[in-house]
Amino acid sequence: MMNLVTILFAILALSILVVAHELGHFLSGKWLGFDIYEFAIGFGPKILKKESKGTIFSIRAFPLGGFVAFDDEKNIENGELSFDKKPIWKRLIVILAGPVMNIIAALIIMIGVFTVSGVDLVDEPLEYYVSGVIEGGPAYDAGMENGDVFYMMEGQLVDGNYDVISDSLQDEDGLNVTVIRDGEKVELFLLPEYVESEGKYKIDIGVANRYQREKVSFFEAARAGTVAVFSMTKELVVYLGRLVSTGEGAKDMGSIIGAVAVMSDVAQQMDIYYFLYILAFISINLGIINLLPIPPCDGFKVLMYLFEGIRGKKISFETQMKIQVAGFIVLFGLSIILMYRDVVRLITGG
Repeated sequence: MMNLVTILFAILALSILVVAHELGHFLSGKWLGFDIYEFAIGFGPKILKKESKGTIFSIRAFPLGGFVAFDDEKNIENGELSFDKKPIWKRLIVILAGPVMNIIAALIIMIGVFTVSGVDLVDEPLEYYVSGVIEGGPAYDAGMENGDVFYMMEGQLVDGNYDVISDSLQDEDGLNVTVIRDGEKVELFLLPEYVESEGKYKIDIGVANRYQREKVSFFEAARAGTVAVFSMTKELVVYLGRLVSTGEGAKDMGSIIGAVAVMSDVAQQMDIYYFLYILAFISINLGIINLLPIPPCDGFKVLMYLFEGIRGKKISFETQMKIQVAGFIVLFGLSIILMYRDVVRLITGG
């Protein structure tokens, strides 16, 4: 179960990813000579603000988000954006710098993880452990806890073989399970519950694995981190491709509430490796999804500037705003639906 401390910790971690994204826009804008009116962390009313070298740095009431404003309210109202007066190639660099910074952040996280914890030994036995227990479910009633390591199922050693776990869970008469908890063996009796909609028995837990690891040099960690980020990026791109082409995976989509819930649960288990892995994956999500050519994502702005370059004429400010507002309304509606689904999942354990 989540608690306030782990929820706040998860929100802080996600806010850092947002700051990294906006920092990409900010640093590239400064480098290319753009005027930057405000660098904000969060949305809503300003809590703290400080002006330095013509830029307002602010922290706002709602921490999940942030933005870099290249123009003040007056320029926006008049439709005279200083940002749009810069060459297209400069604007493209500034827009792309946000998503790129998220990929870089993910790379830094994974390199740090592999440097400190080492890399997985694929040929070594895996250790499977409980990564989440749904309150009121069979495992919860039996006394199973987060972090319990599966040792024996119905007298058979698990020893890194997930099939031993999955096959045993289909025993409708119940099963004896031995787990390792705080270095000691704990005997439990589980009575799986049949879920008719899925056609199988479940005990309502999450199961994660932990590889044996070995220490490596920084350069080997950098290589492993690069491979991991590439693999996560590829996985996300393939998922988005299937989602767009066939709708496959739509039920797996989640909101910021779902992300906070997952990270909070992992933080509560004190599994820093898995927590940072998820953080890196979310950072990649933030970067890649921002590249989608839909308003108000960065990818749409890239498409708009490329269209301007081909057309040789700027799209009117009024047209830009209408498209951006329409896109924002659609995305806001989708966000509400996803948040509602995540809240239902958290309440029902689905």
